[in-house]
Amino acid sequence: MDAAARQRLQSHYKGLYGFALTLARSGDEARDLVQETALKALAANNVPTDATAFRVWLFRILHNSWRDRVRRSHTSPKAPLEDIDRDVHLGEWVTLHERGINALAVRMSFAKLSHDHRQVIALIDVAGFKYGEASTLLRIPLGTVMSRLARARQALLTAMGEARVVPLARDSVRSKA
Repeated sequence: MDAAARQRLQSHYKGLYGFALTLARSGDEARDLVQETALKALAANNVPTDATAFRVWLFRILHNSWRDRVRRSHTSPKAPLEDIDRDVHLGEWVTLHERGINALAVRMSFAKLSHDHRQVIALIDVAGFKYGEASTLLRIPLGTVMSRLARARQALLTAMGEARVVPLARDSVRSKA
């Protein structure tokens, strides 16, 4: 892999880690998955040159590595939820205590979602994939991605409502310029 491709790989580490954390639900395992993905990408002979294809290729490597781990371990993909980023910026008026409670409630609500729902939200809403890219990565039809995302978002909202998380208005979380 040439220097430019290595730099492109590094620019995707944060997104890869977020997706790995969604799949593995363990910070240590997520870091291992990202490292395994990087090693496989660096050793590859045929690296996509197109930026979109490169990103989808990286996330597919990570996804396939995770699936291989689940198969080898003969365990369910529902590992214990741990080590998820705690840094939530909600504005000066929200106290640290309230932020912690809300962050925990959102994480718990997210953890209640099915694997397929967590996966599609992670790809589109967290990692920023387009619907078509997620369709390619997951190898499912575009319509399935769209309907699954709609159901996943609704399930997350329902779970958050049960946890009594009160959504903030967009204007209240904007930083002062």
